[in-house]
Amino acid sequence: MSTFNIAVLPGDYIGPEITAEARRVLDAVGKRFGHTFQYKEALAGGTAYDAFGEHLPQSTLDTCAAADAIMKGPMGGPRNEINHPKWQGVEQNAILPLRKYFDLYLNLRPIVVPDSLLPLSPLKEEYVKGTDMLSAAS
Repeated sequence: MSTFNIAVLPGDYIGPEITAEARRVLDAVGKRFGHTFQYKEALAGGTAYDAFGEHLPQSTLDTCAAADAIMKGPMGGPRNEINHPKWQGVEQNAILPLRKYFDLYLNLRPIVVPDSLLPLSPLKEEYVKGTDMLSAAS
């Protein structure tokens, strides 16, 4: 049985809900394949700003560096509050520094089109059918 330490950055708004469900999935995978996951939460984004006055405190980087993997929820605030100091610069002050610190230069996002959604595509079905690829977003 393997044990893995996971740093969890729940993020803002729906982020804690997403990471809570992701943990449930990871625990189910662990149960099935004989792994144990130990989680340690750290703050980043608006929640970190509330607690520490900055979007990415050193303690969060230290927690992430000590972990085997990092689970990050979405960060940021509502569009109508984008100029509030809590939300201003979350991407530049938290997300991008995390990527730089851990040499994670892009996001890989899978793109799969299930057959059940083919009739909804604005493109002809024969062009979309079987789509299965990775998109890289910086």
